[in-house]
Amino acid sequence: PSIMANGTIAFDTLSTSGQIGSTLNKSVKTAHSCDTDYIVSGSTKMYAHITQATPVVNNSLNSSSHTDSGTGVSDIAFINNMFDQFFTSTTGGRNTGNYVHFTVLSADSSTSQARAQSLINANTGEDSADLSIQVVSDLA
Repeated sequence: PSIMANGTIAFDTLSTSGQIGSTLNKSVKTAHSCDTDYIVSGSTKMYAHITQATPVVNNSLNSSSHTDSGTGVSDIAFINNMFDQFFTSTTGGRNTGNYVHFTVLSADSSTSQARAQSLINANTGEDSADLSIQVVSDLA
């Protein structure tokens, strides 16, 4: 029988051994290492790909739910909260026939959710066919 114990693993650098293949360009790369501070502070802590009109979450990380909060407005709840509401986010998307502008409404974002709004060029809310959002921050 195997015994599982809870504990802590502490390290400053995460390293790979051998060669790593890239699925995008099919090339082989040599081994790399990464300072763990980058993983903790500099990597994406939440992402979601949403079809707003349906609404449905197609793919996500650290996202527990999506709330349709009006035409073109999406609230994405975090599973693990952010350290504070001053996180950095990037959004983007696509809509058929219209140029769509995306922005995160920081006044309505919090440690437990991000709010994204999609607007057509006349600053009118419109549901996006493909809304993508990612958040970079420290977790609480």
